[in-house]
Amino acid sequence: MNMREMLQKSIKSQKFDDVSALSAQIEAVEKEEAMEAASRMQSDYRAADKKLHDLYKNELFAIDGNHDTKLATFQRQRLIAIKPLEQRVENLTRKKEEYLCTQKRLSTSSQFSTNSTMTPKSSLYSRNSPSSRMTPSSRCVRTARMASTSRNVPVFLNNPRLVIPNVSPIKRNNLSMTSPIKY
Repeated sequence: MNMREMLQKSIKSQKFDDVSALSAQIEAVEKEEAMEAASRMQSDYRAADKKLHDLYKNELFAIDGNHDTKLATFQRQRLIAIKPLEQRVENLTRKKEEYLCTQKRLSTSSQFSTNSTMTPKSSLYSRNSPSSRMTPSSRCVRTARMASTSRNVPVFLNNPRLVIPNVSPIKRNNLSMTSPIKY
């Protein structure tokens, strides 16, 4: 600004010799100042862009963490809600097996009472059988207990009369979140 004022004073005083040299000097200084201002503006822009980029990454990380936490909470709540139902199914299946065993024992004993030639012991057990010492009720309870504790699968799925078709997974494209940030 100071050089421009000097240029205006020399024009008013009609000293044109110094005017051309002074104007060239002013142009050079203004060009230099413009270049410095452009470089400052570029560095400020890059700093603001980096700050915004870091903020975006932090928010994205927080959102992903929040999503994972909520998903884990929902899965835990689902397991907690399903556990009593699985226990109830297991108990009902065990009671059903016991009921079927007692009903089978009762029907077998009624057959023996009508047919006097067969004795219950000789018809139910063979002499070479390793389970000949077991009573029918203890064998039924033992098989029901083994079936229910053999796997973590509910007992009703072990039933051979139940036919379940194989489930094939749904094939989908990878739908991951796309972001403009390149890591």
